[in-house]
Amino acid sequence: MATEPLKIAVVFDCLFPAQTGGAERVYGRISELLVEKGHSVDYITRILNVPKDTHPFAVKGIWSGELYDNEGTRIPRNAFAFSWRVFWFFVKNRNKYDVVFLSSTPVLNLIAGSTALLGTKALVIADWLEVWTLSQWKKYSGFTMGAIAFGLQTFATRFGDIITVNSNFTARRLKKYRKSQRLIKLGLVDLNSHDDEDWEPHTPNKKYLLFVGRHIEDKQIKILIRAMDQPELIETNIDLYIVGTGPETEGLITESKKLSHPERVRFLGKVSDSELHKLMQSASVNVNPSKREGFGLVVSEAARWGTPSVVIDEPDNASKELIIPGKNGYVAQESRADSLASVIRKALDNEEELRNSTRLWFIDNSKSSGLHSSVNQILDLVNILRKP
Repeated sequence: MATEPLKIAVVFDCLFPAQTGGAERVYGRISELLVEKGHSVDYITRILNVPKDTHPFAVKGIWSGELYDNEGTRIPRNAFAFSWRVFWFFVKNRNKYDVVFLSSTPVLNLIAGSTALLGTKALVIADWLEVWTLSQWKKYSGFTMGAIAFGLQTFATRFGDIITVNSNFTARRLKKYRKSQRLIKLGLVDLNSHDDEDWEPHTPNKKYLLFVGRHIEDKQIKILIRAMDQPELIETNIDLYIVGTGPETEGLITESKKLSHPERVRFLGKVSDSELHKLMQSASVNVNPSKREGFGLVVSEAARWGTPSVVIDEPDNASKELIIPGKNGYVAQESRADSLASVIRKALDNEEELRNSTRLWFIDNSKSSGLHSSVNQILDLVNILRKP
């Protein structure tokens, strides 16, 4: 591990808890761990109203604006505007940092920061949350913008002295473009386990399934709602709690009203971290029917409390890598309400055994492949590369 204090910059356009997505939690925790290990960290992000004592690292806002439109899609001109500020920030601070950790979401930031740092002492760590296919980009951004985005993504794979990814799924895709030996898979299972709360589940007044996430098309929440009307789940009399908000919220509420028992679906909106922990502790099953996940953080968060998860076997869903069927949950083979309902029922029928084995899975994986270990691997490699 690197022994001398390093000056490190972490670049991402979101910051927890101002935003509450998985990526900002990961980058925030990495920054905390680096500070704990004696290094100085500047978190380069948007201008946000965050109290100075919220984080142990320095927060530097370089641009103010919205990231997403009403449909949950990144606004191209704003993504470009932020990356332009990233470029100029590092042009003005070319010799300040020993290490710069750049998120590839969006890839413009990785390209801008890496270009500005060419010829400096700084080692660039390129972190890839996901690597999309051309068809994914076209579906997300349209034919022209999608093709441009795919081209930029392919070009961006050239950058980075060290590459980090969140899953084997992303590593396999990335290696099609760059066969880097300096690739580290981040262990994210223990991302929130540094909190010191009791993990034992509470006994709810009524059993319920839980969904946590943004209400966007890729999450396939409609399939979960429709699964509640399948015979396997109707006869269990179980409820469904849906946490989060997004552009699809109103449509999902409308969809739930079509059910034979609409009162069994509850929309909770945004909740505090403490309330989310209680919901996860008490849930019978965490259900994440998403067709696209770079890691599947909610699966590990639920497992922390001994709550098993059900996910779907979609080509772009890395969260299925986390599931060992019968130990910490199950994988539905198709994105259909009947398929999902059948697997959820299987989890409910084995709930007691799954709770014990899910908790054991979490403990084992936290020790063997946690984020602490990943940060140590990064610092060890940084130390090797910085030697004359």
